Amino acid sequence: MAERWFGADLIDAARTTRATAVISPANTRAAATLGDQLAGAAGIAVQRTGPGQGAPIVRGLLGSAVLVLVDGIRLNNAIFRPAPNQYSSLVDPWRVQTITVVKGPGSAPFGSDALGGVVDVVTPLPVFPQPLWQTRAEVALGAASADRSSVAHAALSGGRDGLGLSAALTLEQHRDLRSGDGTRQSPSGYRSFGGQLTGHWDRGHAATSAWLQAYEQPELPRTDELRPGYGQDEPAAAVWAYQPSRRVVAHLRELRRGLWGLDGLELHAAYQRIDDHRRIRDTGSSEELREEITDHGLTGLARAAGSLSATELLGGVELLHDRVDCTRVTLDTDTGQSTPAACRFPDGSTMSQLGVFGEARRALGARVALRAGVRAGLSDLRIKGEAESSADLTTADWAAELGLEVRATSSLSLVANLGRGFRAPNVNDLAGLGPRPGNRFQQPAAALSNEHAVGADVGLRLQQARVSGEAYLFALQHADRIDVVPTGRTTDSGREIVVSDNVGTTRTIGAELAAHVEVRADLTLDLALTWIRGTKDDLGEGEEPADRIPPAGGRVAARFLATPRLALEGELRFAAAQRRLSARDRDDPRIDPSGTDRFATVAVGARYAWPVLTLSARVENLTDLQYREHGSGVDAAGIDARLLLSFSEQY
Repeated sequence: MAERWFGADLIDAARTTRATAVISPANTRAAATLGDQLAGAAGIAVQRTGPGQGAPIVRGLLGSAVLVLVDGIRLNNAIFRPAPNQYSSLVDPWRVQTITVVKGPGSAPFGSDALGGVVDVVTPLPVFPQPLWQTRAEVALGAASADRSSVAHAALSGGRDGLGLSAALTLEQHRDLRSGDGTRQSPSGYRSFGGQLTGHWDRGHAATSAWLQAYEQPELPRTDELRPGYGQDEPAAAVWAYQPSRRVVAHLRELRRGLWGLDGLELHAAYQRIDDHRRIRDTGSSEELREEITDHGLTGLARAAGSLSATELLGGVELLHDRVDCTRVTLDTDTGQSTPAACRFPDGSTMSQLGVFGEARRALGARVALRAGVRAGLSDLRIKGEAESSADLTTADWAAELGLEVRATSSLSLVANLGRGFRAPNVNDLAGLGPRPGNRFQQPAAALSNEHAVGADVGLRLQQARVSGEAYLFALQHADRIDVVPTGRTTDSGREIVVSDNVGTTRTIGAELAAHVEVRADLTLDLALTWIRGTKDDLGEGEEPADRIPPAGGRVAARFLATPRLALEGELRFAAAQRRLSARDRDDPRIDPSGTDRFATVAVGARYAWPVLTLSARVENLTDLQYREHGSGVDAAGIDARLLLSFSEQY
């Protein structure tokens, strides 16, 4: 369905003034996680605490300050952490059609958490408009050398007269990752499997879509906790694993055209379950925590689009409700005796959110276009527990956006954006209890208020037959930031006790450049460059570098079509050194206290296509360089030979 306001068209890069990055389907194959798919795009960095994990960093913010959507439904929930987390890796990378990243505050159209930006993932629909039945089959088999991994993916779809059905299955096995110095970083292996059933019925005046998605990592180790980091003589934990990490979604969407005089009406109803189960035992301890955390999320979303005179209008209502189930036992590994213990989150805690929003777009003549949006949001957080540990927190807030586009020529535009976003505290912020990375232990907070972000950018956008691209300068202020702060106390096992608080303000400035050049019909070049600088002021203690700010970096890629069937590819990825560290960065065992070194890696590849078969071969990190991306908990892969055989046929 191609109505202008629906789905990803709400942030269509060709129509909006917002700074966006679009990752095409060709760039989403053979990637282990959603983070791997995002890596290298202008303005986006990825932090990997370990293999099988990847947190997108947008304009210097990450974790719960970046909103992730899958087919319009929020991945962010009541247990989303402000720090790097593994949840975005619960999206099957083999079922991704496109990813659109909106950079800068996006709370006006998308709600809480959209402070640094929005990652909007769209999965494929089985579209079969023809009158005769058709069947489409896809199979892919892949392998890689750095982690001795293997992957199998299969999808089958069929339909006619606008009705389509599809089923897909993905299986992955990753073993310990080899770095550039030849070391197998153990334990870093994991398995993943996922399945998806999708139905789509387009009746002309209306379209109904339904998704049932499941993705699981049965045992995902926290490699950074299980290997000595910088400044550590021994690992913080003897056992630390998500067991399992799982996401299950049931989602129904109805689209209507021309109803009640509207251009379109979009309705969503969805249930999302995320299981975050853990086994943790500190080094030298016989007590093992076994914890089962489940977030049950319900979403109701309605959007209506219309027009008044020459103004395009969009309005909507969003209702969210999350309930957290949590149980924890302490197992004495010497005696085998288990004892119930206080859980990370009080069992039965809930978070409810209501949002009402609107947006207007209007052309002022042939060269100028304006965009304005606003949202009012209400959040109600209820922490269950004993009288001394229960808490209620209700907050109300607002978000707004302004956008301007001025067409200098038919192919060159000047764009500018100003936005205010907010993030309501969730269950993790207010009630988190338990071990945290970096040899810390979190205790519940007394009270919290909303986080806020104000961002502005100005840029140039070029769209010609052979050259396209955009360049932006931006500034963002993240105020009332929620983070954990030390209490000055330690646990019996030596972990530093921390508690959440609205600690202060982070300010970032930066520049982004993305370009695509068709040198000639058989040769294309892609360029992405990012520079960002961040400072923070926590609790009035004075300015210092902000946490986990990625260094300047980018990528240059070339693709040459040697024959109609054979394509050759080359890529250079690079990053400058990052020496501007906060005090917290220097204490983080994932970060070298002297800073992260610069790196440059080269990849080459080839793809040969037969009528129904495609063979792809690629070698990454050709020089076998040992390096680490800033803030990550493991070294990057050394030389990595990848092979992918895919089959696609339509009957």
